Amino acid sequence: MEDIDKLLKRMNALTQRASDSSADLANFICAESIPLGEVIHDWLSSRDSHTVNITHGETEQLIKRRRITTWVKAKRRFKSQELAILADWQALEVRALALSINIVLRKSVSLKRKAIPRSDRYK
Repeated sequence: MEDIDKLLKRMNALTQRASDSSADLANFICAESIPLGEVIHDWLSSRDSHTVNITHGETEQLIKRRRITTWVKAKRRFKSQELAILADWQALEVRALALSINIVLRKSVSLKRKAIPRSDRYK
């Protein structure tokens, strides 16, 4: 998985490109970005175990419908150059969501382990 700092720099550069291209595009990207909490909820609801990491492909599946809806709206509203920026944003967004979910899952598993006394872990 991509380094967090590198990913954030790429996302920042892309939002700057969107702003330079059109304020409407930048606002659209902000409005259509998928909240992490929604994706985590969908992921946890679809899994038997909360300890399994999510893959890039699984993240894409979770947000597929929303991405399609966003793309349909964008095609009616933006030129091809702006659509290319949006496509790049959506690709980075999937990476950021997968990375974020995995960090949250690791931390929650770590907290659960700390809450269970060692003697009770293996019963």
